[in-house]
Amino acid sequence: MFLAPVALLVLGAGVLQAAAVDAPPTTFVVNVSAAGFDPPVCRISRRDVVAWRNTGSTPIRVIWPDPNAPKPTYDSGILAPGQTSLPFAAFEFPGNYAFRDAANSAHVGLVVLPTFTNTVDPQCTPSVLAPLPALPRGPVLAALAADR
Repeated sequence: MFLAPVALLVLGAGVLQAAAVDAPPTTFVVNVSAAGFDPPVCRISRRDVVAWRNTGSTPIRVIWPDPNAPKPTYDSGILAPGQTSLPFAAFEFPGNYAFRDAANSAHVGLVVLPTFTNTVDPQCTPSVLAPLPALPRGPVLAALAADR
């Protein structure tokens, strides 16, 4: 028989109740390229982890700058095109964590953790570009061109 892991909590006069152990953290991947971070805002639960994937054609370095220290708190190292960083797992406290492209400080990605709860419905999915609509062909295209 399979039993899910549980933690036992002793209450009062020897009464035992089972409480589910926290679920394992989820890893979210944020795409980074010369165009910036995708998604630009990643809302995750505390204890979840984030990794950065270089989807561009040039090397990228993601940092979490610390204004009070000479070195960033987090540094992905140089990510070659197609490479994914090791997951960053220091998200235990509520707040906003601003990550930057080390070569372009205008590119900022934000990781947001909940304030009043440990978990949220995550919102950290890279956008998917919708296919372009098909161009009209034949007489319709000629009519459009003649209208100009």
